[in-house]
Amino acid sequence: MEDIKSIVWLLLAVGVFLWQMVQKLKKQTEAADQKQQRRTARQDFGTARPAPIPAPPVPSLSFEELLAQMQRQNRAEESQPAPAPEPVAETRPASVEPQGRYARSQEKTEVEIHSLELPAPEARSLEAPKRAARRADTMPRTSTQHGQEDYWSQPQPPTPVQTRRTVNDLLRSPADIRAAFVLSEILGKKW
Repeated sequence: MEDIKSIVWLLLAVGVFLWQMVQKLKKQTEAADQKQQRRTARQDFGTARPAPIPAPPVPSLSFEELLAQMQRQNRAEESQPAPAPEPVAETRPASVEPQGRYARSQEKTEVEIHSLELPAPEARSLEAPKRAARRADTMPRTSTQHGQEDYWSQPQPPTPVQTRRTVNDLLRSPADIRAAFVLSEILGKKW
């Protein structure tokens, strides 16, 4: 008995729920219809639509009759003489015949041909260094006691231009570049 009451209440709740959903759906469709009517009324406001023109009636003639009728019309038009054009008085002064002009091109046909490649430097050994060896007289002597030199007797550091020139000279020789690469691998530890 208790189970039947539960099932009835459950069916009643589902029925009420479905009835409310149907009512809500009807209200939404009515609102959409009214909105559409208002939109079309706003678009039509102030513009009178012309009455549609009725289509011409379908001819009751057969194809052969229509063909004969068109041929008669064509023969009638051909038989009428074409009206002669009335001569128009020349009101403008006699013009001079235009003389032809030669077309000018902006294309340069005579171009001086030259190579964009730099001249090849003189061939030398890639293994031999390019810079000259240092002379021994410019090196410090072993008999010189260090620490007694004053500020003014010390050699001046090279200027940036000289340093740049020296580095550029070093990079021109493949042997020097190879040595620099090996030294960078040895001294520049990654770990």
